[in-house]
Amino acid sequence: MKKFIYIIAEGVLDVVFATEVLRRCFGGTVVGEKSALPQEASRWLEQFKWPVGDDIARKAVPAPAFILCGERFIAMRNAQGISRIGKMLNADTESFLRLRWNPDALCILLDADEEEPGTRFGEFAALIENTGYPRPESLDVPMESNGTRSAVFSFPGDGKRGTLEDVLRPLACARFPGLAEHAERYVETWIRTEDAGSHDFKELCRPAAKSKALLSSMTALLKPGKPIIASLEDQNWIPEEFELCGALVPFLRFLKELL
Repeated sequence: MKKFIYIIAEGVLDVVFATEVLRRCFGGTVVGEKSALPQEASRWLEQFKWPVGDDIARKAVPAPAFILCGERFIAMRNAQGISRIGKMLNADTESFLRLRWNPDALCILLDADEEEPGTRFGEFAALIENTGYPRPESLDVPMESNGTRSAVFSFPGDGKRGTLEDVLRPLACARFPGLAEHAERYVETWIRTEDAGSHDFKELCRPAAKSKALLSSMTALLKPGKPIIASLEDQNWIPEEFELCGALVPFLRFLKELL
């Protein structure tokens, strides 16, 4: 039986990005049909209201995404917010016990935001320990004990404050340099207007807002009317020489150790 890695992520964008990195940098393959799943995974999927039928490729729902990566079978879930990770992890741990299908590795993906990354690390390291897995000793570094592994990774990585957008933005600038330049001017020009300070645009004051606005502006042209996840999946933001992309290196190093 393949090694089973369970990953729970803060949001759907994390799931899509991690899936694309696994595909393009580690040779992973997305399992798109329920009939192709191991028996245990198929039984686990029965507890979810979605998907209906054999097509399980869509990731914009809480149901798991499945990826085959060499000798690893990966199940990845979107917690729909950092505050829901604990509840979802506990529920899934109970499901795995009932199925007698316990993961060999458990991983949590989240954003550091503007907090000290170590603050959130302590909270989620304790959460992992409470499920019976080894408590990670360091952020972004997998921990192994008695044949099981666990880890907490906080974007952008390397113990820095920030979000996944701090990884996506340099990737977008490298992949679509002309479009990124125009989007940058558009966002900067608007931020300097008087209207940008009104109540309607209060979210522009948030720390990651500028990067989010820039990426959304690019997506509006790359995939009109669709979210950024559609562009990530269809237009390959990962460069061929991916190991040379500085913003991507911490997550690549982490996944290599986890796998």
